[in-house]
Amino acid sequence: MNTSNSKIIATIASVLITLAIVGSVILSLLPSQNQTQSNDIETQSAEASISTPLPVEVVTFLSTGAQAIANQDYQGAVVAYSDVIELLPDYAVAYSQRSVAYKELGYYGKALNDISTAIELNGNSNELLRQRADILVLSENYAGAVDDYTTAIELDPADLQAYNNRSIAYIRLGETEKAMADIEHVLSVIPDQANAYYNRALIYEDLNKFE
Repeated sequence: MNTSNSKIIATIASVLITLAIVGSVILSLLPSQNQTQSNDIETQSAEASISTPLPVEVVTFLSTGAQAIANQDYQGAVVAYSDVIELLPDYAVAYSQRSVAYKELGYYGKALNDISTAIELNGNSNELLRQRADILVLSENYAGAVDDYTTAIELDPADLQAYNNRSIAYIRLGETEKAMADIEHVLSVIPDQANAYYNRALIYEDLNKFE
């Protein structure tokens, strides 16, 4: 592969890592506490692209999909990542990124199917499980979301995003004590985190305990 294609692949890998941590439509996600650690699936894919260069067509479609998401052209992203999947049906990154596009389009069922396929292909990872949990919240499957957030936390106990978003799922389930425990944990690490204060306000409202 020539130098130009190598640079393109490196750029796409970087974009995919960034896109994998894009916040959900209704949840404000906290900054990762492990920003120096790459998502398992994307790290593996980047390594694979070095040892086994991706076909030029795949690189082109990945670039198109990443640019489409950056431009909020989610339908275009779906088309691009679908083209990748047609060429590489076992390429987990394409499913996880198409899931992002489907979620933004409000197609939560399709988004859930794609992220679940990515997990089946790649195995459990903190980022993928949190991504699926966010979709489950949007789908109002709060119990399922709690399960995925909990597993994500077990894989990375420093993931404050998962604690913050699990608190929302707990609030929706009416489990206010568990929700409060998650929020207090976040605030113990980041005392000025506005999202956690907002979630705590939701609990006080639910309990009619405004201070």
